[in-house]
Amino acid sequence: MKKLFLLFTIMFAAAGQVRADVEWTIWEGSVNMSEGNAGNWVNSVYLRTVNFSNIAVNDIIYLTCTKNDGADNAKIVLYRQNYQKIGDVESWPETEMVSSTQSTADFAYTIDSDILALLQDASLANIAIKGTDYTLTKVSIKKHFSAIKTTLSSAEVQLGNWANQYEVESSSLANVKAGDFYYMPSTKQMTKEDASAVDWWQAQFYYDWTNLYNVAAADHDVWAEIQAADVDNIKANTLHVKGEYYNATGLYLIHPVTSFKIGSIGYATFSADQEVTVPEGLTAYKATVSGENVSLTPFTDNVIPANTGAIIKGAQGSVVEFLASSTGSTEASDLIAVTAATVVTTLDSNYDYYVLYNNATGGNTALGLEDGDLACGWNSSYTNKVITFDDAWKGRGWGWNFDYSDYSKIVIEFESAPKSGIFKVEYSDGTADEAGYAEGSTSVELELNETKKSAISQFYLSASEASTLTLTNAYLVSNGGSAVAEFRKTETGTLAANKAYLRVAKGGGAKLNIIFGEEEQQGETDGITLPTTYDLRPTTTYNLAGQRVGNDYKGLVIVNGKKVIRK
Repeated sequence: MKKLFLLFTIMFAAAGQVRADVEWTIWEGSVNMSEGNAGNWVNSVYLRTVNFSNIAVNDIIYLTCTKNDGADNAKIVLYRQNYQKIGDVESWPETEMVSSTQSTADFAYTIDSDILALLQDASLANIAIKGTDYTLTKVSIKKHFSAIKTTLSSAEVQLGNWANQYEVESSSLANVKAGDFYYMPSTKQMTKEDASAVDWWQAQFYYDWTNLYNVAAADHDVWAEIQAADVDNIKANTLHVKGEYYNATGLYLIHPVTSFKIGSIGYATFSADQEVTVPEGLTAYKATVSGENVSLTPFTDNVIPANTGAIIKGAQGSVVEFLASSTGSTEASDLIAVTAATVVTTLDSNYDYYVLYNNATGGNTALGLEDGDLACGWNSSYTNKVITFDDAWKGRGWGWNFDYSDYSKIVIEFESAPKSGIFKVEYSDGTADEAGYAEGSTSVELELNETKKSAISQFYLSASEASTLTLTNAYLVSNGGSAVAEFRKTETGTLAANKAYLRVAKGGGAKLNIIFGEEEQQGETDGITLPTTYDLRPTTTYNLAGQRVGNDYKGLVIVNGKKVIRK
């Protein structure tokens, strides 16, 4: 399998976690949950169903609470309360949904599909929060996802008696999509009479006197999801937001980004159908492919143009809040943008396609799998990645005279082995190491002898019986198992939306290593940086005796396992 590698030292300081969060409070106060038993709770909090109308799977119900003095644990239970009427008798039966006993403070529950179905059931009357030995002060909903955030207004507006409002021209809403939402960080107003918070409030989103969404009976932040049927009218009309009894500190359009998260060693590809700025703590790079060379350079001011692929470096697992931008940037990148999910087999068959893969276990250098690469062996043959063993314990592999000082082990991958066998590495002093593989195995690996790996005479595979073995991959793992981000060739599957990939004409181009250099700073190294241009050819070259030579050496040399004539 062909690969592009982005190699770097594993010692770097993680960039600050970049979060895209929306949180709104649905209840605030102070209730001491006293001693009691399930079904006979002394105190409780009841929340109306409207507070849960905008939730989805992976949202978080968050309870701010403290354990009461002297209590070993606090028990927190969420109940679902239904309404029933049988004859003239009304009742509100309760069903336990979530229960937690904990020794610390705040409680967070991530909503799964089963709980979401219960919360959206038409028979739901209230959500009841009960328990023992803790004091509850706030209940909120948190959304945590990658998103593109557009600021529609950063003004503070006091909304009361419909006198004040936000107005947003349609030109600012050109990128609105179904599933986006309006978001207003807000607080309740106080009444003039007694300076206490009002017990209800509402916001109204409308255009041309046509109502879009009412958000009512909620405390604090306002959130309204945009429906598909409203998109065209929103794009064509001025948006108005009015309301009663609350103060807003801004109005934003939030667009959740599909399938975006920084990978396990700090890299991801990204694209969007609108221009965005990458937030502080991350860096966005464009790519240029030319023959066997790939250049990676930062986008100017971290601005990624619309419909342009990028590589983004950041902290592992980060979800990101991209900021909508309008600089008019037209910087080009050879990374192909994927703004909607694309099936690989529908792409042009004249190209090979590579996708980014975060490999936390090792920086690898591919071994050749061409027919001439496995020329070492006896009573065996090799054609089109298939080894044929004529009899038991016959061999086929690579030779002669290798200096693999820079590597810790060799890994060979293959289709399910029809027979058991061994993988053997022989050193120039006549000693050898070997590792066995079982029937049905798909790989074998062998740690290299630390004192002898600079002089390896050959390494090969054998099988316990006459059989064939189809290789799929073979590579060296660098010393220390340095983490690596790599582009792997893909021929099947689906490219996710908001990602990017490399397209290379078949028969040449991008298939060797990209070496990252260390970023040197005053007193320490805290990250990695990319030179403006990378030559993908290996930094080490060997003569036919296995000795390392310089770039000015002329004649027949071995470069990345291939014989090359230098003139």
